[in-house]
Amino acid sequence: SSLSPMAFPSATTTYSLTTTNLCNQSASDQVTITVNFPSLTLELGNDIVTNCGSPIQINPTITGPPIQNISWSPDTGLSNPNIVNPIATPQENTTYVLTITDQCGQVISDSLTISLSYQINAPITILCDSFQQQSLALDAGPGYQTYNWSNGATSQIINVLVQGIYSVT
Repeated sequence: SSLSPMAFPSATTTYSLTTTNLCNQSASDQVTITVNFPSLTLELGNDIVTNCGSPIQINPTITGPPIQNISWSPDTGLSNPNIVNPIATPQENTTYVLTITDQCGQVISDSLTISLSYQINAPITILCDSFQQQSLALDAGPGYQTYNWSNGATSQIINVLVQGIYSVT
């Protein structure tokens, strides 16, 4: 009954109008209102390798409509799982997935893997005066995924017979 109707569709919609005058003549027309939502994008960046215990600031790039909801999975090791840019301090290799929903209902996810590098940072010095014909067992300690000794060995414990400098990563 209005000569200037207003429409606010949430999706592309076609409206039809048919009118009849006093002489019983009718006319029809249609109008389609196309709704284009701004595209939502999310990029968490490249995967990261860091030392165990080192905090990493996650800074995603997000474009599009305002964000309505965020969800991190898992949220273990995150300073605040309710924000888009928490500080991560995982205790094991972890793939974080951020899922966001914008105010238009668009949902998008991206993932970021933080891998831990286990390095022994404290040098050990052993001084021996009589190192002749005796082997010395060097133990890098348990719990590491890999051992890379400076002499090419890859085990946790090596036995050395030759005087020298040995390191492990």
